[in-house]
Amino acid sequence: MEIFKVKVKSDGSLDKLKTRLVVRGDLQDKNITEDKWSPTASFWSLKMFLTHASRLKVRVRPLDFVGAFLQAKMRTRMFVTMPRIFSILFLEYEWCTGKPVRLAMSMCGTTLCGKYWYLDLLDFLKELGFKEGGCVKCLFINEFKDGSKIYLLNYVDDMLYHGKNPEKIQEFEKQLGERFTLELLGNAELLRCFCCVVFVVFFLPQDEQMLALQSLLHFSQPKVAAIPSATHRIFVASAKKSSPEPVHHFHFL
Repeated sequence: MEIFKVKVKSDGSLDKLKTRLVVRGDLQDKNITEDKWSPTASFWSLKMFLTHASRLKVRVRPLDFVGAFLQAKMRTRMFVTMPRIFSILFLEYEWCTGKPVRLAMSMCGTTLCGKYWYLDLLDFLKELGFKEGGCVKCLFINEFKDGSKIYLLNYVDDMLYHGKNPEKIQEFEKQLGERFTLELLGNAELLRCFCCVVFVVFFLPQDEQMLALQSLLHFSQPKVAAIPSATHRIFVASAKKSSPEPVHHFHFL
């Protein structure tokens, strides 16, 4: 079956119209006993990752895998039937419509598509020398002989990474691009900021976020407060003494 989706940009304008061919989950075997779990990054791991990048004073780089699930190899036998209408729309696939065909690559909607994608990505990263995190399974670190490191955080088909050595970063991007179809997005210029006081989600360049929040909530100069018992840091802004309102806290996600 087909799924139609409208994607918009951060300013609300139209980005693109997407059509995705998926496998119907209601027709799949319900008695699959294989573990379907695959790790994804949580907000806590994202905060820790961004805080570490800030401490190293490096830019975070994002990338997007194009059709991630379609790039994963099938590790089980699965057969699907293509709709006959496809023989009219795509003449080159007329021979395989209307009859069962075996999937060679994963498709969106299959029960184990997320796990297969993660396993393929995990195997490739281990070939490059990355080590998987012990607690955060979607966090990877690659330490080179010269002492430089690349830190990587993956969330399904989106990835954030940073490092101090530009040459190692470019080499990693080249190796990853040769294996997977992806889109490099350069340096991360936008952060998603959530303000728990007015319950607003908005996008701003990094160098304007602090000033905008200070102006919006009438805060004094924000201070960075470290929590000794936690492995992450949060930004805490104290209210002006003249303001009768209580102290508010906001988090960068």
